[in-house]
Amino acid sequence: MALLDEAPAPCVLYLSRINFVVLGVLVVFGFLYYVSVFCVIVPWLSYSVPGITNMGLLTLTTGLSLYCYIFCVLLDAGRPPADYQPDQERSSVLEVKRKDGAPRFCQKCNHYKPPRSHHCRKCQRCVLRMDHHCPWTNNCIGHANYRAFFLFLI
Repeated sequence: MALLDEAPAPCVLYLSRINFVVLGVLVVFGFLYYVSVFCVIVPWLSYSVPGITNMGLLTLTTGLSLYCYIFCVLLDAGRPPADYQPDQERSSVLEVKRKDGAPRFCQKCNHYKPPRSHHCRKCQRCVLRMDHHCPWTNNCIGHANYRAFFLFLI
């Protein structure tokens, strides 16, 4: 019954993550799209059926890639729950990094860390299931935005 009472975590977007690197990537997106459409497709294929088909596919794939990139930049990577306490009964399952067998504790954030969460020096916080801090997105890649990052790479 406790699962039904919990509200889902909100999807938080952070506009403060947009910096010159992110703007540079967006400019490169726009430049490559412009060159592909107006300097390659239109002069060679004009507005014929193959030309329109190529422009449509290029617009679709560029739009989806741009959507995944912006989603990855603006979405929070995921934070460990503020009230997380390691379960002492299931201590054999916990990820333990210390030699004394104690649960993982972040000295900088001052709270216990769940398995696979790490403290990011660039973001100055712990990230749930952290993969890495990506300089191209100016954001950590973690639990909440990993799917968008992976789809962007594909």
